[in-house]
Amino acid sequence: MNVGYFYHSEYAEQNSSGTQIINTVNALSAINCTPTLFAPQSVHEYLSYHDLSIDGRLVSRPFSLSNDTLDRAAYYALSLAHSIRAGIDAIYTRDVSFLRFLRLIPRRLHPPVVYEAHKSYAQLGDLSEADERRRLNRADGVVTISNGIREDLEQLGITVDAVVWDAANTDHVPTASKRQLRTEIGIDEDGPVFVYAGSLYASKYDIECLIDAFHAVTQHRSASLYIVGGDESNVERYQTYAANTGVAEAVHFVGHVSQQRVFEYLKAADVGVVVQQPADLRARKYTSPLKLFEYLVSGLVVVGTDVPSITEVAETEPRILTYEAGDVEDLSTVMEAAADKYREINPDETDRRYSYEHRAELIRSVLSQYVTA
Repeated sequence: MNVGYFYHSEYAEQNSSGTQIINTVNALSAINCTPTLFAPQSVHEYLSYHDLSIDGRLVSRPFSLSNDTLDRAAYYALSLAHSIRAGIDAIYTRDVSFLRFLRLIPRRLHPPVVYEAHKSYAQLGDLSEADERRRLNRADGVVTISNGIREDLEQLGITVDAVVWDAANTDHVPTASKRQLRTEIGIDEDGPVFVYAGSLYASKYDIECLIDAFHAVTQHRSASLYIVGGDESNVERYQTYAANTGVAEAVHFVGHVSQQRVFEYLKAADVGVVVQQPADLRARKYTSPLKLFEYLVSGLVVVGTDVPSITEVAETEPRILTYEAGDVEDLSTVMEAAADKYREINPDETDRRYSYEHRAELIRSVLSQYVTA
């Protein structure tokens, strides 16, 4: 099946959406689809920054327009024309603006389109219910990345074909043992090792709560916390916070590293922590947390915020322990429990249920419903 992936994105370095798109394209290629990523501009700097490559075809425009509306229209039109000429069987997109553009094009003139919803624009106030309904009705099929989004879209009268969670790139999981990785990185074996990997934006992630809870854990046992990711200003901010909390020596800030290096820290750890901000609707209900699946494929026990986007995975995954959002005491208690539970887990077992290949198989199944043999 020839699949075209459409998304008008700047591919900004700190934006994780590009990583998800590229990993999805690569996974479709791995399961014997023939994917083509249509990018509105060069993505080579983004690939270099995140240490990524593209296994499928890449079509980039050689120009861009200063007016966003015109630039989007040009991207959609040129990509659609290229898709038709190249014999693309189906288009996969997470771009709701593309669905608006499609209302100008008769269905018979382009391949079937499946839309991947990452939020309900009406619930966030970005579109009216009628406008979101009109746009999504222009897609042939719809999938969502969480049950929360599915529920909101179904309330709009939209039929959702499947819930397809985000995933992790299992190719990045090191073959080296935990002990070998700890020796290479220089991690002390004394006590459990906690890790947080991801951005440090305070509006989305409660890093202060994590540091406070970790401080409480260290009152009962020796432990270490590695915080991987974040830009320089946020790293400095939380280094100061950790110092003021009294845990500067036990909290290690790694900063931005390549995806391969991130997974080395994950596999070297015992417990991964996800600290969503409950006030952020996207984090609470809509996000399918990428780091959650990266922890799971790395063989970690996971401590996660008790929000729907995490609890829907925890329902069938006993390695996930949840805590009350914003509650430092509860988080520290659950971290203590996780510090004991990780000993039951085989750290060298990679769980393929959360891989991008499994995700790609679900996507292919939905696309197949709309592709005429």
